[in-house]
Amino acid sequence: MGPLDSSTAAMDRVRAPSDQSALTKSAIFLVLSLAVLRWYLDVPAVPFLMLIAFLSVIHHLLARMEDLPAPIRSRYCALLIVSISVLWGLRRLLPIASSNTFNFTTVIGFSYLFLKLISYILRRQADDHCLQSWTGFLSYCLFAPTWVAGPIMEPQEFEDQLSQRLSFAQHADLALQGAKRIIIGLFKVRVLARLLSSYTFYAIAPRELLACKWPVWLVVTDVTALHLYLNFSGYSDVAIGCSQCLGITVLENFSYPFAARNLEAFWKRWHISFARWLKTYLFLPINKALLNHQRLSLHPVVVAEISIFITFTLMGIWHGFETHYVIYGMWQGAGLLTVIAWRQGLKTLGVHEAYMRNPIIHLVAIFLTFHYFALSLLIFFADNPEKTWTLLHVARRVVGFV
Repeated sequence: MGPLDSSTAAMDRVRAPSDQSALTKSAIFLVLSLAVLRWYLDVPAVPFLMLIAFLSVIHHLLARMEDLPAPIRSRYCALLIVSISVLWGLRRLLPIASSNTFNFTTVIGFSYLFLKLISYILRRQADDHCLQSWTGFLSYCLFAPTWVAGPIMEPQEFEDQLSQRLSFAQHADLALQGAKRIIIGLFKVRVLARLLSSYTFYAIAPRELLACKWPVWLVVTDVTALHLYLNFSGYSDVAIGCSQCLGITVLENFSYPFAARNLEAFWKRWHISFARWLKTYLFLPINKALLNHQRLSLHPVVVAEISIFITFTLMGIWHGFETHYVIYGMWQGAGLLTVIAWRQGLKTLGVHEAYMRNPIIHLVAIFLTFHYFALSLLIFFADNPEKTWTLLHVARRVVGFV
């Protein structure tokens, strides 16, 4: 045995306890997650077994492509992603992810599972050997604390957390932080959000909304946005807290989004893990593909704008194929294009730095950003013809058509 072999063997002995610890953790997390899915979220037995079989098949297929040449592996992964996307597009017809079969929170969980699978497949395509074990892969896909509302973890991040060895004192401190975070999250969801729930767009009857004057509509719009934030960030707090109790640290999902001065800054603060996923797996590949075209490569700003609009349109479709979801995504994309154009215009005029330093403009920008996003939520929640007609009627009234 040469020096290199001796060194490799020594490294294997060092890694072995860590690997064994990661396998043990992943097995424990998998059992806990399966129990939560089956009994707490009340997933029926047949779809429950179908889900495990489906994920197991994906894991097996990815394991078989390990020794394939890179070009073939790329085509293999592309075919797998397309197949999963088609299945996801037909999800309403499938018993494994139909809203007719499961409660709302479980269906949302399948939406995040779709994103995790795409992340994992693309990482394996890039020859990233993370989460190769069956238990590691399934525990990542089905990790119970982040099933309902995220945050969305990257495969490598999850594996790093599994491999991390905490002392008893470190784990106890992390669990205490997690318990505090769970209490904060539950207070947001169970107390604050419930106080506002009766005054939201989706809780007030359309006939009552039609009778409201525009100041009341403004209040309803603001309350709807605050209610969603309290619910969403509250569930994220609970997810982060539960993960910490298990010794897992996940990415923060919200960072004072309603203090953002423009929509670009907003999407760095709102649903942070999802925005990161959109940037990594949609925006950057789309932008790179468009820049490969000779004519488009001469206009990188235009290409970035097109990529942003496509990304956020697809984001709307991810929520559902209904028209109001697509318009919601396009609304976000159009807002971001406006921010880019506005910034370019200010720079051209040479007033951008003065604009950014002005405190009054800063406050006005925050106000406009918040209400632009809040208005988009009215579109997002206009999930029936009556609500849609109410929105259109009020819009015409506000701009003075009637």
